Amino acid sequence: MREYDTQLLQFLGEEGYSHVNLLGLWIQKHPTTVRRYLNRLEEQGYVQPRILPSLLQRDLWQLTRHGRLLLCEQSPSYTGPTSVLASLHHLTLQEIRIKARNLGYTSWLGERSCRRLAQEADPTWPKVPDALCTTPQGLRLALELELNRKPVWRYQEAIDHYAYLLHEQDIDEVHYLVPPNLLRSLYRLFETIDSIHLFGQTWPLPDVLRQHIRVMNLNTWPHAPRPE
Repeated sequence: MREYDTQLLQFLGEEGYSHVNLLGLWIQKHPTTVRRYLNRLEEQGYVQPRILPSLLQRDLWQLTRHGRLLLCEQSPSYTGPTSVLASLHHLTLQEIRIKARNLGYTSWLGERSCRRLAQEADPTWPKVPDALCTTPQGLRLALELELNRKPVWRYQEAIDHYAYLLHEQDIDEVHYLVPPNLLRSLYRLFETIDSIHLFGQTWPLPDVLRQHIRVMNLNTWPHAPRPE
């Protein structure tokens, strides 16, 4: 099996499904070339088109059972999310993963792997990030992709949980990645949160902790100009 075929199968095994354009970015090939690879893998029984009625998008692909067996996956098949918003979230996280890889970030863990890590930790993590990765400088990042604004109490709860993970040095920073149309609103919302609940007590939110939980423009990440 060719190296590119193996890379495609491994990526689909980790992500559940992906779009041909993202697969092209992952293996650094034109989508037309990727379609040719996928068609050959489909003929061999390793991949198949993925149809999501909720997402009017073509060119989605996933592994077949035969493809999963080739990767020696013994666990139940990971098929990925199916709702419109969850699917967009899932595919956007793949874009972030590819960008991070190209910038020298390593040790990427997607949400499924993060959930497993959180459950196996002692004690278990109170918050499961959308992804974890390591910067070229060696910092462990927790990433949260926010495509919609949530109620304030959800972010308060998340900051409480991340304060614990930062205190325990399980992570070094948290980056909330936000589309430009939500950036200013969410940035201002985070500025209103001035306390944390940790170890059964309420504490003022220290500036040093605030510096480690950052709201950032999805389009320009990891660069973070201050919203106007």
